[in-house]
Amino acid sequence: MRLALAGLALALGAARAPAQSRLAWARYELEGPISRPTLELVSGSRTLLEGELLAGEHVERVLPVVVDALGPHGEPRLEWEPDAEHSGRAHFRGWVREGEARWSALPLGLRARPRPPVFPADTTPPLALLLLLGGAALASVALARRGRFGAALPAAAACALSWFLGGAGAELAAPERIVLEGAGQASPWIEVRAGWETLVLAADALPLELESEPEAAAIALRTTLAPGGELTLRANGAALYARRALEPGPGRIREEGQDCADFAAVWWRAEGEWSFRGPWLRGAELPGARAGEAPPGWLESGLPQGPRVCLARSEGTIPRWFRDLGP
Repeated sequence: MRLALAGLALALGAARAPAQSRLAWARYELEGPISRPTLELVSGSRTLLEGELLAGEHVERVLPVVVDALGPHGEPRLEWEPDAEHSGRAHFRGWVREGEARWSALPLGLRARPRPPVFPADTTPPLALLLLLGGAALASVALARRGRFGAALPAAAACALSWFLGGAGAELAAPERIVLEGAGQASPWIEVRAGWETLVLAADALPLELESEPEAAAIALRTTLAPGGELTLRANGAALYARRALEPGPGRIREEGQDCADFAAVWWRAEGEWSFRGPWLRGAELPGARAGEAPPGWLESGLPQGPRVCLARSEGTIPRWFRDLGP
């Protein structure tokens, strides 16, 4: 029940209008000694920068800052572990807004696509499992007089069934998803990385836009003071969504062939009708329709009527999902 409610809440949140990005960039001139500085603009949300500058080192850095619905404004508070002589210096040189301009220049239809839902695993044990364990305990007591091993048999059986019902047979949660959004062309595409409570973003995959659900969730960000560090974002009880532009994109999807990836499953909509096409290898023509499962509801929802649509999934530890709208 808790899992269903969380999924419903996040699905409803996914349909909202785009909000102010929660991530901004501030330019600073720094002079050492400075060790493990922190940046804070919004109460409760903080950036921790691992590393240090030695005495006499002077650098300029563009640093990530978590913001709220007001966006980048004023001057963030930058603090660090005090040095003996208090000789470290930091000078705020303004906000860097090139990313905002790049994001706004992307097609609105791509930027406004529904967000993929992510939610935690539901760890509440089912009622049947609790009744099973209780029955096994009573059976063990009743059989205890028959020998040392007789009492262990119901308990062992209960453990096996508990593993099946509570582990192997449990529905897999979706704490992280990757979706690539296309518009029938080779470029641009948008990559959306969605994570429940945690997102780790490589230095070469920094987002142009970051959202959270709830929108005002406190976000802790960790990276390095030196350039080139990955971003680790954490937000208790919240979903995080990081978007970036892919130019060039992964490829183009057409009936005569696609050069994006080897797809494990494909759903195709043409003239308003959905069909399952099974696997589709890179470079091959679109396979014919066959019997199969319906497209995932979260991936299909919010699509406009009319255009050709290709929904696809590629294999991987974290599968990549593709949502491409053609003419």
